[in-house]
Amino acid sequence: DIQEYLNGKKRFEQLIENRIKDYLKNIGVFDEKYQLTRLGNTVKETAKMFVYEEGKYQIFYTQDDSFFDNRILYFRRLQPNAIDKIHQYIFIEREGHFFLPTYENKYINFNLDTDKICANIDENKYQIHFSWIWENLEKSYYVFNGEIGNKDRKTKIKAEPIPSDKNLQEMITKILPEWDVTHNRYKIRFNDIQDDDSKKIFEHKTFDHKWFDFEVKFQNLPIMPYDEQNAIEWRNFLLDEELILSYYSSHDFEKKVTEINEKYPLSIFHLSTIELQEYVKKLEKIKQAYWHLQAPIDLNPKL
Repeated sequence: DIQEYLNGKKRFEQLIENRIKDYLKNIGVFDEKYQLTRLGNTVKETAKMFVYEEGKYQIFYTQDDSFFDNRILYFRRLQPNAIDKIHQYIFIEREGHFFLPTYENKYINFNLDTDKICANIDENKYQIHFSWIWENLEKSYYVFNGEIGNKDRKTKIKAEPIPSDKNLQEMITKILPEWDVTHNRYKIRFNDIQDDDSKKIFEHKTFDHKWFDFEVKFQNLPIMPYDEQNAIEWRNFLLDEELILSYYSSHDFEKKVTEINEKYPLSIFHLSTIELQEYVKKLEKIKQAYWHLQAPIDLNPKL
């Protein structure tokens, strides 16, 4: 309607015209001489402008949440009531608020001009499911799912990915304090690994971790020895696995040790080679690995 008026397509009787002009001056469309301002020209061309609105809204927000702090997740307009009285302020963050997607509305993010809102606190609390999904350490997104509101007016949140701007390199060190930022791997003690396959491929196919109120589930988490001593234990485990499979002469043994030492991420620790005789003594005789190493020595002591 304003665009049509500015383009001369609508005219009214003089009293209404004067009120319209005063209104447009008050909102910045006209200047003091009732000429179009820069904003006025934009409205005339696009029919769009931002205006302040007063109304009654129901706001769903997090309160002292361990991840989101105090942030708006969703809001909806309510019918004003003449007896409504504002009793208190709620304090929330100025930036990073959500208008979560529903089956009627699209998702938007927004910031506020203030960190306090006049409100009446509703003691009802609502819970929705929240997931934070990472794609390696490159990008991540949030997914919200569930219903908010009472039984008379429930709103179903649409589960769709919402991009996150969190710094994942920084966040991974908070979630996993033993994360090695240089090699992008989780440092772990050898004896804490229960799965032999994880030891062989230096990766946890699945890894569950508790962080504040969150259950964190990692898939294909790259791992590495906690320190040099753990690297030696890890190397010896991999060597034993190879010795179980076949016989090794002294030359083959040295070659295999070098090969495993150079396997990443063991190569980070620059492990030294192993003396054959010393290693044989460390193996238990009940192990097949022991006989695969000792037998060639017994058959040909000169090797």
